[in-house]
This record gives sequence, structure tokens and C-alpha cells, in this order.
Amino acid sequence: MIFKPRKKNQRRFKVELVAPDKRPTYNQFYYWLCKEFGGNLPARDKSRQNAIENKKDNAGRKGDAYAHVIAPGQVFEIDETPFTEELVSVFDPTRSTKIGKGTVYFIIDVFSKIIVGLYITTENPSYNTVRQAIFNSARDKQVWFDEMGLNFDASYWPQSGIATTYFVDKAEFHNKISEGPISDLPVSVKFSRSGRGDDKPNIEQLFHVFQGHFEGVSKGNQTKSQQDIARQLARKHASLTIHELYQIAIVYVFYHNNNRQVTNYPLERSMVRDQIPAIPAKLWAWGEKNRPGYLINLHDDELYLKLLTKGEITVHRDHLYLKEKGLRYNCEWTLESGLQERSLPNQRSLILSCRYNIELVDIIFICTSDGLKVATLDHKDNRFAGLSFDQVKQQKTQEHGENELVIEDQLQYLLGVQMFIEHKLTQAEKEKISGTMPSLAKIKDNRKLEALINRHNDLNRFLQTVNSTGVLEFSQNSDVVEDGEFEHKAHSAFYK
Repeated sequence: MIFKPRKKNQRRFKVELVAPDKRPTYNQFYYWLCKEFGGNLPARDKSRQNAIENKKDNAGRKGDAYAHVIAPGQVFEIDETPFTEELVSVFDPTRSTKIGKGTVYFIIDVFSKIIVGLYITTENPSYNTVRQAIFNSARDKQVWFDEMGLNFDASYWPQSGIATTYFVDKAEFHNKISEGPISDLPVSVKFSRSGRGDDKPNIEQLFHVFQGHFEGVSKGNQTKSQQDIARQLARKHASLTIHELYQIAIVYVFYHNNNRQVTNYPLERSMVRDQIPAIPAKLWAWGEKNRPGYLINLHDDELYLKLLTKGEITVHRDHLYLKEKGLRYNCEWTLESGLQERSLPNQRSLILSCRYNIELVDIIFICTSDGLKVATLDHKDNRFAGLSFDQVKQQKTQEHGENELVIEDQLQYLLGVQMFIEHKLTQAEKEKISGTMPSLAKIKDNRKLEALINRHNDLNRFLQTVNSTGVLEFSQNSDVVEDGEFEHKAHSAFYK
């Protein structure tokens, strides 16, 4: 179809249509559409969309995703999202201190669709946050509730344990610091593809359902309205704290796990025979009874240590050096085992794995064949005691800036000292009169003379101190010594 736009200097644009006898009819247009794209508009639009978005939203699928998952604990999905609810500080009773949106982690079991883990934080997503979500999913929920001061009954959420496989994003696990669970626990980690939220459909849908309960109910919930976002209406009406958001999320978990029926769940014939409804808690219990062996249960303390951030240390004669953090440590185990003995000149330093908590630099754990061994902060780095690794980084940056100023001032005086030394050496060379080389005995005599002068100066200082302080007292029967006579006699005795 041919269009003839009017002049562009007009206030409004107008399109002039060609004559009706020159326009294609609907049937003609449909004929060419079928000829080019088979009458399929999505096929035409496929080339106009982002390839990844098109595959995620429009591409055809076999429909057999997770068909191999047959038991609870076989695969857990982990994901996080910046939650749409604006929050306030729990430390402000007036609820006027804004802290922005929280990041919510959910962990869901692929087989039963049950929520096994929950974690809410204001930190940016990282391994440090995702490991805490895994820890919460694996521990006894009643102990967790008691620690948080929540009056909830954990019998409605008894599910716990470590899964055989975790389906995660690359952002939190595609690095060296997250190798702890992989190397210390009998689990495997699988990564979802970038931009493909459909790789984890169960948990992606869970976030949308949970957020839907806040829409139209909470004034602090961020809508998609650009006008509301520009006016910051949600932040203005924020009233919930993280602690209260935890309570809401846990109550929702109770409902989701024990009462919500999963639509279109692929029930197996044995489940239908046992009359198992598509409710997550019922499916979990049936799977534990009929297909056990995939869940791993560990004590809370042991699991927490195995989930700590992983690092590397180099072993030196007088300390252990934590790489990438620039801190020194001491360990009794490495000393007793002889690992810190002096190495050969061309031998590279021994490297050991370690675990640490990023919130405290005082203690790290050395990974050995005999388990974890404690290493404490070296006295040379005691100024960092009680700090986190981020605070140490900030303090080192500040110290570096201050040291640059000190070094600049030091350099000026150092050059002054060097110039003074060169001046004195030059002057001494000019005043020097060449002569024969003295014998060793003559040099010893000269040294004794120099020493005698030093001893004479020290004696004078001693006598002056005695006279000025009145330490020396004379008896009434002793001869009276005039001022200066005592010093004169002492000098005579010395020279004799």
C-alpha cells in the first residue's frame, strides 16, 4: 500500500490513501500473507522480537520438563526477586524510616511443589544471602521460629533437608566462593539459562501468586504505573517491617503447603490409586513414604559450617595469608604439622582451602583431611578485629589514601637526609689529607682514645646528676668539701 504524507511543516500529519482501485483487497492481502508466512502471524513476528524473549514466551515445548523428577528432595529450585512491597525499619517505632524493597528468596521442591525455604533481606543477591536461604530450608523450622520470636507452630511446616540437586541462577553460584556446598556436601548444582525464567517455572509462578495478595490491598505495594513510581507513592505509604513481612510470608507458606491444590499436576497412577490429592504437603508425604533416599539431613551447626564462603590461603613461615582479602592468620594445626617450615628457594607457597563468614574477620577455618581447623587473626592485623571483610576493605582504602599523603611528606625529608649525607661526605673528602695506612695495633689505640672520650663525657654527666639531685649525703664528722672540689678530686683520680 502506498502512502503520501503531507508536508512535515504542518502541525499534524495526514496520510493520503491511494485510489481504491490501486489498493489490495483483504483476500489479496491474506493470499500474500499465507504465501510468505503460511498465514501464521507469530511466525512473522518471530523475527521482530528478541530471540531469547521469544523462546521464553512463545516457542513450542515438548511438555515433559522435569519428567525425570520422581521424589521429594531430588530437585529444589532457588530464586529471588526484589519484592514489590516497600518496607520501613524495625528499629523505628514511628515507622517513618524507609529502607526500600526487600529481596525475597523462595526454595521449592519440584516434585511436590512444596515451599521448603524462605529468606528475606535488604542485601543485594549474593552467595552470602542464598546460603542463608538454603540453611533456613534445611533446618528445624520450630527452632527457626523461636529464634525469630514468632509464635508459630512448625507442625504445619515440618519439611526440611538438603536436596540432591539445586537449580539456581549463575549470579550467586558461578564463582569460587560458592564451592563449599558442592565440595563438602553430596549435592550437585545446575544453572538456568540467562534470561530464561521458564527454566524454573514453578518458583517463577510462585512469586507472581504471592505478590498478587498485596496488589490492591497494600498502599505500600509498588504498582507498574509510571506516574506512581515517579511520585514514589508506595514508598510514601510504606508501613511493613521485614519481621512482619516474614510473618505474612510464613502464613502464606502454611496455606500453600497444606491447603492449596496444584492445578494441572501430573498425578501418577499409583497416586490416584492411593487417593492422593494434588496438595504439596500430601504429595511430599507420599513421596517420602514410597520414594525415600533423596533428602540429606545434617545437624544445624555442621550444615552452617559447610555452607560458609570458600577461600584460599597461602602458607608462609610466620603466617597464613588469606588471598583476595589481604589478611594474615595463625593456626596451631599448620605449625604442628610442619606445613609452615621454610620451603626451598624456588618452591611455591602451599595453597589450602578455607571457609569464613564475611561478617567477621577474626576467625577462619582451614579445610584439612581431619576436618576444619581454626585459624585466628595475626597480631599484625589486630586493628581489623571485630570488623567484616567489607569494612576491612573500606578501612584499607582509607588507609591507602592517608598513606599516600604521608609518603609524599616522607619523601621530601628522605631526600633531604640523602642530600645532607652527600654534602657531609663531599666536605669530608675535601678536608682529608692522604697518608700511609696505619697498623692494626695503631687502629686499636685510636679506638681506645675515642672510647676514653666517651667515658669521660659519661662521668661528667654522672657527677652533674649527683650534685644537682643531692643524692650524696655527708656525715657531720666528714670534712667539708667546697663546691667543685669533689668533682676536681674525682677527675684527678680518673686521670691517674
